[in-house]
Amino acid sequence: MGFMLFSALLPSAKCEVKLENPSKEQLAAQIANFSHLISANIYNYSPVSYEKIKTLVPKKSGSIKETLSQYTPSKLAELLKPAITLKLEPPTDESQVKKFKQKQKALEEISVCAFLHVVYCQFYPQLFTSSGNPPKPEVRIASNLPEWQIVKKIDVQRQERKEVFMTLANIYHSIHNKYPSFSPITLSQTESGRKSYSTLLSNLSLISSASDFDSEWKAFEAFNSAGFPPVPSTQTIGALYPELKIPKPRGNFGKKKK
Repeated sequence: MGFMLFSALLPSAKCEVKLENPSKEQLAAQIANFSHLISANIYNYSPVSYEKIKTLVPKKSGSIKETLSQYTPSKLAELLKPAITLKLEPPTDESQVKKFKQKQKALEEISVCAFLHVVYCQFYPQLFTSSGNPPKPEVRIASNLPEWQIVKKIDVQRQERKEVFMTLANIYHSIHNKYPSFSPITLSQTESGRKSYSTLLSNLSLISSASDFDSEWKAFEAFNSAGFPPVPSTQTIGALYPELKIPKPRGNFGKKKK
């Protein structure tokens, strides 16, 4: 018998939904809800002050493209410096300079992602439904469906904030990528390839501002395919924290061992 479990117990959110032999419609609905839950909480574990960044974003007007057309990546990076809470110490060993610069770049990229996330949420509010009573302070998804085998989890109390940040990003992108498998969504003809802010603006001109999750998914993909996701990739987070590795939980999907 197949099932899908979405579970989260965070300081400002809780959810536990277990679906037995779910339909595609049920899975699509829960992916939408859980992605909002993660998105609304992920920056609590980031190396930037999300509240500070909110004060730097102009009030909603026009379209996402109109808002972001006021900036360039370099202008954003300079604007967001005061919102970065992690201070990197320059190395004394010249052999570590390259790694230090990679970390600096990743930290800058995460701050830009957070800015884009604030703008994105102005047009697509990250609302979610709380339900159930998760037994542990963790975030977990588990599925043993024929079309989806996955187990990802993180203990949000025992693990360091950077580990929680990494795992939440990993879960978010995993379920985002899986959504089209359970939805009749028609993929947009957005450009993808190397990272490009002009491509992002071009992609956004093709996106509807409708409030349904299909439109929101396409908007996120417009950001992501241009290399500017509102939720940073695990590659970017890993460049800042090279000591982290995404855990690969083993087990039996929560069943008791015999």
